Amino acid sequence: MSESENNSQAPGGPADGPPQQGAPTDRSTPSRRGRRAVVIGAVSLLVLGGVGAGAYFPVRAHLDRPTAEDHVRAAVRSATDALQDGDIGRLRSAFCAEYSEQLAQFSPGQFAALTRLDNSKNGRYTIDAFDTVEVSGDRARATVSGHVDRGDIGVQHTSFALTRINDDWKLCKWPEDDPATKARQEQAAAEQAVRDVVTKFYDAVADRDRERLVALSDGPVAQSIAGASPDQFARTLRSWGTLESVDEVVIRSDSAKVTVTGKDRDGRYVAELTLQRIFGEWKLSDSAEISR
Repeated sequence: MSESENNSQAPGGPADGPPQQGAPTDRSTPSRRGRRAVVIGAVSLLVLGGVGAGAYFPVRAHLDRPTAEDHVRAAVRSATDALQDGDIGRLRSAFCAEYSEQLAQFSPGQFAALTRLDNSKNGRYTIDAFDTVEVSGDRARATVSGHVDRGDIGVQHTSFALTRINDDWKLCKWPEDDPATKARQEQAAAEQAVRDVVTKFYDAVADRDRERLVALSDGPVAQSIAGASPDQFARTLRSWGTLESVDEVVIRSDSAKVTVTGKDRDGRYVAELTLQRIFGEWKLSDSAEISR
């Protein structure tokens, strides 16, 4: 794991970007649901799999005393280590009081379980480099580049704002991704949501669950299910068969085209499914067989 130090003393801090979706502004207190979303997002963002505070200082020990920039790096590392361990107590101590209290909604056991779940689902985020560390009096900002082990959105850029309180550097904002990183994350989340709907639809086919199939569909697909006689419904289920793979997802605004490989009584087939986003939820609206 490397750290770029050449730019660590660049003057001036970058302007704050817009708040991350679901994240509070500096003095706002979000709803319980909002706070949970923020913290879960922070889990995904902060599981940086990195080195702890003590691991950086020995590199410089034979040269000089740790600088303010070194301490800022160490504070970011310490926070990520606490989250890495699922230790809500240590993580709370890394934040300013206001944000520490928002984290207090989770018990130690709940937070450790959330961390394990997020790590198993999304993989670990690794810091590849500290791009900048900028200190001005008792305020500092560190920007890092990193990647998620199981992610496919490429390099992510994240900014940390810190304040020095009683000689300790504290995180006084939720970490903030840059606009390009946010856009890629939103696209990846939308693609995953589409994949989930397709998978749930085929699961409902296997369960012969007409009510759930109607809830997951719209347009011609819903019509073929909702008003079908028992015999027609059985034929519809046989025509869908089972899902072998979701091969490609292409999203354009509120419409998605999904290529899937399935298997029915006549063998393996490839089909293109159309989904529409209706009031924020993806619905399977049409299908067309491409090949067998």
